[in-house]
Amino acid sequence: DFEVILRLLSTFLIETAGWTWKVIFGLYSLQSILPVIFMMNVMDVERYQQQKGQLNNSLVEDGGIDDDSQNGLEGEARALPSHKATAALDLLRKDPKTKYLSPINILFGLSTAFGSSVLNGEVIQKVLVDPNSTFVGFYTAITSTVAAVASLVFGRLQSSHGTWFHCGKEQVLTMGALSYLIISLQFLIFPDGSDWNRLTLLSVYTLLGVGRATYEGTLRAVFADFFPREKEGAFANIILFSGTASTTGYVLSVTGALECHEVGKYCMEYSDGSIHNVLVMELVILVTAIVAIPSFWRAVWMFREERNIPNGGV
Repeated sequence: DFEVILRLLSTFLIETAGWTWKVIFGLYSLQSILPVIFMMNVMDVERYQQQKGQLNNSLVEDGGIDDDSQNGLEGEARALPSHKATAALDLLRKDPKTKYLSPINILFGLSTAFGSSVLNGEVIQKVLVDPNSTFVGFYTAITSTVAAVASLVFGRLQSSHGTWFHCGKEQVLTMGALSYLIISLQFLIFPDGSDWNRLTLLSVYTLLGVGRATYEGTLRAVFADFFPREKEGAFANIILFSGTASTTGYVLSVTGALECHEVGKYCMEYSDGSIHNVLVMELVILVTAIVAIPSFWRAVWMFREERNIPNGGV
């Protein structure tokens, strides 16, 4: 997996070549920007074929599509339609299932922000006495590896119909939400990492991998099942709620929004000398996880009622 290689490479470059995180972030940022530039020229083939068929029908008497019309169709197929910008809000307003699915997206966004800023940025330094964050790449690679393996396992379980070990999408997503809930509980009990060790870190990064597998695979499949005719709005909702939650989480975790005046049980001193209250984020993630599970099952029930599906899976 390319992501795992990049994460392990960061640890290798810091430990062996003496590179700094600024250089590594610069290279990885460039690697992220280039695909975006190339994607701007990717054609929406499905949209192009639909519009070409419509234009063919309207111009059948004129001998088909001329070069100017062909070029116009290709340009439109590459451009993002304006309704994509409001597709998420439109679906949220039209379909009540969307609001019941939003907490699980929020949970992923908050957990990702907390893991990146507090766990990767501060806790791992304290546990491993690693001021240069040398092993951040190694442990985040564990998360990526677990996510990849878990995705395969969950996919196999979901496709094993008629067997005793079959597991539906709803059970898989519940496991993902429970993974984040367990992580928040672990931080509540041992908030500053002082009682942590390598095994504790391994368990947290493994749970993050399980949660990520359910979000990036199963959750998107659920949205595709629930909204087969509104896929643009469905996937836009995932980005909207998880992205907003991630931004909020970073603001609460990194900025001075929750600064403390002195170090305490839930007031952690960061590597830059600032002191931050981590209790608020831990409680927000915990409450969100508790809300997300029954909320998701409410959406599942609504979907089954709409499609007259018996209690056997999405």
